[in-house]
Amino acid sequence: MILIDSIKTKDGIPGNIYTFSPDLETYNLSSSHTTNFLDVLKLGKKMGYKIPEKIKIYAVEIKNNTDFTEKCTPEIERCIPEVVQKIIDELKS
Repeated sequence: MILIDSIKTKDGIPGNIYTFSPDLETYNLSSSHTTNFLDVLKLGKKMGYKIPEKIKIYAVEIKNNTDFTEKCTPEIERCIPEVVQKIIDELKS
């Protein structure tokens, strides 16, 4: 499974690309009030749903994660070809 999302880190530079894979085996489901993507995957696994063994997340740093728009910022527009190429390379390996 390949996921593409945005990310807002403390000192990140908009347009930076991060790749990571969630570690479902060591992730702890602690509260239903703070459910996130990893919680959903872990819960699905516990309920017997087939969860992909290999999950890769491509996250692009953004400036603002509180406003919604259908257009990408210039920083994000510039990094789209790089994200696409990284995914193509991942699929080839």
